[in-house]
Amino acid sequence: MLQYDSYIKLFENYGYAQKNLIPMLMKSFEKRYIFPVTKNFLRFAKGKGFKELVYQNLVENTSSEFFLSRMREQLLSPDKVTKEFMNAFFNSLNEVTTELFVIFKELKNSY
Repeated sequence: MLQYDSYIKLFENYGYAQKNLIPMLMKSFEKRYIFPVTKNFLRFAKGKGFKELVYQNLVENTSSEFFLSRMREQLLSPDKVTKEFMNAFFNSLNEVTTELFVIFKELKNSY
């Protein structure tokens, strides 16, 4: 639903979504859902997800100033949800960079 501007506007005007959508996305950030959650954060911030940035004219712009400001507020708050999200984010980032480093090292040693 977050790929359509009309739903974003609906969520922006719905009190429950205003308060809970960003913290709920942060809570769902784990290995299994890393790409969909990250894609939704990108939609709020840039208006498009990963591959959609290439097809700018074919995909609706779903950026949301309201939810972008809520993301900023949430990231700056020192609550449990933010701490767990940041921990999961940096752990995932560490795993990805470690894997890339190992792959590049193996490639270098194989030639």
